[in-house]
Amino acid sequence: MLNTVAASRRFVQICRLAYHGIDQNRATFTDDDLTTLSMPKEISDIGLVQTVPSILGDGHLVYYSFLHLSIQELLAAIHISLKSPKDQISVFQNLFGKPRFSAVFQFYAGITKLTTTRWLLSKLPRFVCPVPASIFDLVRKIIKIECEKGYSEPIFLLLSLINCLYEAEDSSLCVFVAELLNHELDLSYTPLNPIDCLSVGHFASICISSNCKLVLHLTNCYIGNQGCKFLTRGLFKCTDSHAKLTLNVSSNNIDDNGIHYIAQVLKKNKSLLSEFTLSGNAIDNSSLNNLCETLSTNTSLKTLHLRNCSLTISDDNGAALYQLLSEHNSLEYLNLSDNTVASCQHIAAGLAVNKTLKLLRLAGCQLTDRSIEELSTGLIHNIEFLDILSNYSITEDGIKILARQLTTQCSKLNTLWVPDHLLSCTKTVFMETNKERKRNKLRVVRLYDRFHYCRDHARIRRN
Repeated sequence: MLNTVAASRRFVQICRLAYHGIDQNRATFTDDDLTTLSMPKEISDIGLVQTVPSILGDGHLVYYSFLHLSIQELLAAIHISLKSPKDQISVFQNLFGKPRFSAVFQFYAGITKLTTTRWLLSKLPRFVCPVPASIFDLVRKIIKIECEKGYSEPIFLLLSLINCLYEAEDSSLCVFVAELLNHELDLSYTPLNPIDCLSVGHFASICISSNCKLVLHLTNCYIGNQGCKFLTRGLFKCTDSHAKLTLNVSSNNIDDNGIHYIAQVLKKNKSLLSEFTLSGNAIDNSSLNNLCETLSTNTSLKTLHLRNCSLTISDDNGAALYQLLSEHNSLEYLNLSDNTVASCQHIAAGLAVNKTLKLLRLAGCQLTDRSIEELSTGLIHNIEFLDILSNYSITEDGIKILARQLTTQCSKLNTLWVPDHLLSCTKTVFMETNKERKRNKLRVVRLYDRFHYCRDHARIRRN
């Protein structure tokens, strides 16, 4: 049995072998490799390395491998952490771009907390040197490469950096990274496991708790309900009452359970969100009730996207939206497009008492002339923009009802997106209405068809 000194020496040798394998992208080694590295064949004595006889030749050839790839990556990180500060960053510059760089860097962050390389600069106040100097260039290099990738291309290296920040537990480094990202973290189309979600939630919590606004895009990341659980666990750490987070979790297979976790963190911090996008997730009406009840007491939310959420809004189950619209005092933009709106009574009743909502989108909601008649009774306060595109059951009669309501109720509506088949008749109807509005010193309603709708969205995406 090895004594303590010999075991320590053997461990250091194994760490060096692990790093050599990472550098060469190898997981197995031969006797010749050990000879080249001046290592004994008894390197497997302490149990981290196993010997496997070759099935080729006469059976005398032996391969050495680590018990698991993650063990090799951990030992390689330990080997790097034992080097001098200057050599540590030099090693990472050498490993950068190699297949297993991310895993090693994450273990390294957990071991060192990214502070061992601070050296003499550790004597300076954090506001003078908020980031370890030897990590600065490496972090900037990661962000530069990832931000140059095309839209919808996974950015695993940036995700690995976020995981490293969670391991490092360094709030100033999180803020530094957020500033490099211009306070916008877009991981869309990058699959996230629950631990990734926890790291992202922790990063967002640290940033917004440090008076930094953050835009977080997680579209199509396959996070599901379990990912929501861990994401909100990270966000629970945010206690700032003036936090402002823009969160996009659209198209992530989130249902009732996921909404439950989101509602919990929103109840804890009523000013966490400024914009929330849940579009493309199949939530039912019970989830909508839970969400609206929670958001009705929110004090900071301005934009809510619930597009294509498999909702059916009728006289029987639309009370949640009435509660949201009637009690919320900061919501300005509500998108309910591509859901089924069988009745607009609750929406209209909420709009009639709401004093803040300016933009309402109901495209593709199967609206009828009756729906328009119900809806128009609520357009008496601040609604300036109404989208009723792709509602092909609306006829000219519905447009006349809407135009008459705009004139008689002195609505602030000035922009209307209408279905293609109604554009011609709508222009005629509103031409007379606009004359009346001018006589009453009201703003003229501008009409948009699908062409203008697509062109406007193309412009927004380019920006």
